[in-house]
Amino acid sequence: FAGFPDRRVSARQFRDLRERAIGRPAAEAVVEVAETLRRRDARPLERFFPELDLAWNAARRIRAHGAGPFAGIDCVALDEAQDLTPIEAFAMVELTAALGRDTSFLIAGDEAQTVRPTDFEWGWFQDLIHHRLASPQDFKLQVNLRSPRRIAGVVNRVWDLYGAIAKQERPGGSGVAEIDEAAGDQVILCGAKTGPELDELLQVFSEREGLAVIALGDEVPACIPPQLRDRVLTSFEAKGLDFQSVCVLDAGKWLDRVLQSREHGRALQLEDLSKRLAIDQLRVALSRPSERLYWLDVNPTERVLTAAQNMLTLDGERAYPVVPAVLLKIQEEEALDLEERVRLCESDARQFLEIRPALAWSRAKQAVALLGEPGGQFSVADRAARTSAHMTLCQVAFTLAFRRVALPQEMGRFDLFEEASRSALSAERELLGDIIDILARHERDYSQDKFLSLLRATSVLAANRQEVDSWMLVELQSRSTVWLTEIEAHLDELPLLVFDVLPHLYALFSLPDAEQRTARMREKTLRALLRLKAYGPALKVLEQTPGASPKMIAECHEGLGEMATAAAEYLRAGSPEDALRCYRQIPDFDKTLELVETLGDHPARESLLWLRRMRALAAERPQFFIKDTPTTEKKLLEEILETSLGASRKKAAARKPAAKKAAAPKAPPRKTVTRKTAAKKP
Repeated sequence: FAGFPDRRVSARQFRDLRERAIGRPAAEAVVEVAETLRRRDARPLERFFPELDLAWNAARRIRAHGAGPFAGIDCVALDEAQDLTPIEAFAMVELTAALGRDTSFLIAGDEAQTVRPTDFEWGWFQDLIHHRLASPQDFKLQVNLRSPRRIAGVVNRVWDLYGAIAKQERPGGSGVAEIDEAAGDQVILCGAKTGPELDELLQVFSEREGLAVIALGDEVPACIPPQLRDRVLTSFEAKGLDFQSVCVLDAGKWLDRVLQSREHGRALQLEDLSKRLAIDQLRVALSRPSERLYWLDVNPTERVLTAAQNMLTLDGERAYPVVPAVLLKIQEEEALDLEERVRLCESDARQFLEIRPALAWSRAKQAVALLGEPGGQFSVADRAARTSAHMTLCQVAFTLAFRRVALPQEMGRFDLFEEASRSALSAERELLGDIIDILARHERDYSQDKFLSLLRATSVLAANRQEVDSWMLVELQSRSTVWLTEIEAHLDELPLLVFDVLPHLYALFSLPDAEQRTARMREKTLRALLRLKAYGPALKVLEQTPGASPKMIAECHEGLGEMATAAAEYLRAGSPEDALRCYRQIPDFDKTLELVETLGDHPARESLLWLRRMRALAAERPQFFIKDTPTTEKKLLEEILETSLGASRKKAAARKPAAKKAAAPKAPPRKTVTRKTAAKKP
């Protein structure tokens, strides 16, 4: 053109023109690159930027010769406009202008789905159209017609990533599309190591009709086998295409690159431009499928896997990685009924639990994922089927956690006990969830003395035996011997607590000698309680013991001070001497006398009989004895009684004379001052 004969502006003009749009560091970097290319090559544009060279030449030819072979076209439709650089957009506008004023120009695009660093903005494109053609009219399309709910939710979440770059580099408009379709779509996260399993998966994917394998960026990852590299699409090649299913390769690494902390200095804005393109390409790849999205990360780090999980977690439903074998199973089962697929997933989860735990976990998670939301159009409605799937996941998660099985690193880190508990709650088994939680706390107790946590866990088990399913009991059996031995060892210290737990555990673990062990344990518990003088708890144990020893019952009542009951139990136990002791402590003299007469030569017999005679003699006291008996005779009676009891009254000690207190020194007499007043004579 006349204004730019060399197709170049000066470095200063370029910086002034582009600084506001891309920032000064980026503008200066472009100038440096352009100058370097110009010095090294006489025709840098044709060699390094062939698309720009073609667009430039096309615009010049249209300006010089008109529409040429395109003459007569009455509408120009341009899709994916965001992937046009300004010079390419200019060529399209020039073509439309050359076709005449009656030609319509329809443009569609999304600023947030660029796959080339075009620096596209609707603002300058509309200015160009207004200048060369006419004022354009906008139509905003906010409804996502391709992607169903889950996939569209992921695409919408990518918009949040633009917050990691400078504001001037973010796309304009709204990034959240309305979701108009509720379909049974799937979003599946897979972590894989390089090797035969990954190669087999990629081979199956590449041969599957309606399924595209997409690599982000312009290069195919090195993990793709050579014979399959030509079957992998780049995000640029997949642009504008629709597929039933899409496998996006290493999206987690791409995502991690965007989320990494930005460096300071000149590279800041250059990095923002790169991140903007990375986010756009991610949106493009994730929005291609209409039914299934497979997010495949190869050899992911923990940070990469965590970023991917966070991105794919929707509506509180956590995304968990599966192994390649699960994706192969999904391909085999696509044509089956939904409930049949759930049933097959459960079957695989249980049978692979022993030999391939990672696959078992993945299949159990897949079974739950296939259920869908309760009441959904594409969900499993049968309540029993839903409960079964959740309980399968509960079984797999608890078994792996209890056995301390480590899943592959590429599957990420998560709390299997927590997963088991959550699954139990989803299956409406709240008590089972509580059991799993308290067992988890015991398993995570790394203190030297774990007895108290063990006692708490086994107490909950004992109280809720009916909630322990057979598969859980199988796992608990492996620890039963150690647990029972440790609990029995603390019988003397905590007899009552141990007694409340052990009989139920014996029954839970179906020990062949459960009855004998329970009897021995009860006897030891009673001895320990009596030794500790815990008579009340011991009595409760005895009340629960069929055929309990009356003598032990009597000992407990005696310890509690219930002498009458104790005496009765001693008599029932055939121990009259002990009963006599209790009667004498009450005291109940009549029953004591009644009992002592049956004992023959009891040591206290003569004394008790003499006491009875004394009581009878005292009953014969004359009516006016007190009145008629002088004091001297009363003292004689006292001496007789004291002598009969073997006691003598001590004489009162002579009172010591009180020590005289020293006289306090007398205070000196106070002097009185007489005030004299002289009266003056008149």
